[in-house]
Amino acid sequence: MKRDLAALLLALAIPVTGCAALGIGQEAPSDTGASDSGPSDTGEPGTGPELTVSADELAAAFDCFEGPGDSEAAPALLIPPTLLTADETFSWNHLPWLNESRTVCTIEPPENSTADMQVSAEYVTHAIRSTYEQHGEEIDVLGFSQGGVLGRAALRFWPDTRDMADDLVTLGSPHHGSTATHCTTEVECPPALWQMDPDAQFIAELNSSQETFAEVSTTSILSTTDDTVHPATTDESGASVLAGENVRNVAVQELCADNESDHLALGTTDPVAAALALDAFDNPGPADPERITDQVCAAQAPQVDAETAAEDLERLAAAIGETLTGTPTVAEEPRFVLPTG
Repeated sequence: MKRDLAALLLALAIPVTGCAALGIGQEAPSDTGASDSGPSDTGEPGTGPELTVSADELAAAFDCFEGPGDSEAAPALLIPPTLLTADETFSWNHLPWLNESRTVCTIEPPENSTADMQVSAEYVTHAIRSTYEQHGEEIDVLGFSQGGVLGRAALRFWPDTRDMADDLVTLGSPHHGSTATHCTTEVECPPALWQMDPDAQFIAELNSSQETFAEVSTTSILSTTDDTVHPATTDESGASVLAGENVRNVAVQELCADNESDHLALGTTDPVAAALALDAFDNPGPADPERITDQVCAAQAPQVDAETAAEDLERLAAAIGETLTGTPTVAEEPRFVLPTG
C-alpha cells in the first residue's frame, strides 16, 4: 500500500468509493456500544458511568514499561490511532524514547481502535486510572489522532480522571471531527469513523459543556499539511483546535515554516512534534514553542532511528492494510449512550 493511501486511511479518511471497495468486511456490530462481559468498576459518585467492559479485558489491553528507578519524570500513557495497535504505532518511536527517562504505559483499544469510541474510551479511562494508581502520581497522556480524542473522552465523561492527569498532548487529533470522512448509509464504515465525522453526535457531546479542563494542561499539536484531519488550520475552524483555559494549540509550521509533515509523520517521526510533546511533559502548563529553538527544524528526530525510520513507516502502512481487511462496518453512527451531565 502506498504511503499516501496509508496516511489517508490512518485515522479517518476512508475514500468516498467506500469501505467495501477496500475489502473491509460488512458484518455490523451491535449499536449499543456495550460489552456483555459485565461491569468492572463500581461507578462511585463523581467517577462517571460504570465501565461495561470486564476487568480481565481491560487489564489484558494495558501494559507498562518501567523507566529508570531514579526517574523523577511523570509516567506517560500512549494512546494509538485508528487502524493501528499501540505496539505498531509507538514501539519504534515514542515508547523507547520516552522510556529512557520515565515509565511508559500503553493501551490497546478494541479492534485496533475501529470499534465504538464509547467502548474504546472505557479502555483509556481504565488505563489512566491504572497508571495513576500503580505509580501514585499524576501522569502525562499522549494520544495520536483518534488517541487524542479518546483521551479527551475519558476526561469528559469520567471526571475522576481529571485529577490523575497532569498533561494531555494530542498529535493530529480530529477534536471537531474531520471533513475528510465520507461515511453514508450507502458507504458503510467502521463505527469509529462515523463518530469522527464533524456532524457526529459523539463529537457534539464530547465538545458540549466545555472542551477542556483547566486542571489538565492540554497541548494540541497539528500540521497544516495534514492530509487526513481537515480543516488543517490553526484558527477556530481547525479540526484539531481546542478552546479553554490552560490550552495551547500549535502547528509544527509555527516553529519550522518549511515543515511538510503529513498525518502519519506527525504522530511518529516529526522532530518538532516530539520536542513540543516533551516540553509539555517536562514543564508546568502546556507546551511553549518559545522554549524550543529553531535548531529543531534541522535536527534528527530524537524518537526514531534515522536509518530505519523509512522502513518503519512502510511497515506501519502495511499494518494499516492488514487491519482494513475484515474490519466490521456499520451503516450509521453507533447510538450515543454516555451520560453528559
